[in-house]
Amino acid sequence: MVGRSYMIGQLLHNRVIIEISDPWELGEHRKWEHLTGIIIDVNENSDNLIIRIDQSFIFRNVECTYFIASPRHAGVDFKQFIHGESIVCGLTRITSEQANSRNPFDLSKWRGGIGIIGTIRHSDPITQ
Repeated sequence: MVGRSYMIGQLLHNRVIIEISDPWELGEHRKWEHLTGIIIDVNENSDNLIIRIDQSFIFRNVECTYFIASPRHAGVDFKQFIHGESIVCGLTRITSEQANSRNPFDLSKWRGGIGIIGTIRHSDPITQ
């Protein structure tokens, strides 16, 4: 468990850049400008983390500020991110209420909405 706690500590508060791949409409809507944000929470039970976007945006009449990020490909996890690698992720938009709840990673009631496929990389110049 020490290793897992160490990993969480290494992930929290990292600044990130999200390069949008899909949906195409979101990329076009944002003129393919990257999103920037910070990792505010890490799920101890799985490889999920919550990113708070620096500048909220509206897409399909929905305010987007918080996203749960999960690695998209088998065999990839956030340990690789800690070591400076970029990670392709699925990102699921959640509300601010959910982000600040007791169980922010619970997507059992999620029934569609804003989802992104994108590449997450460090925005820290040291790791770029």
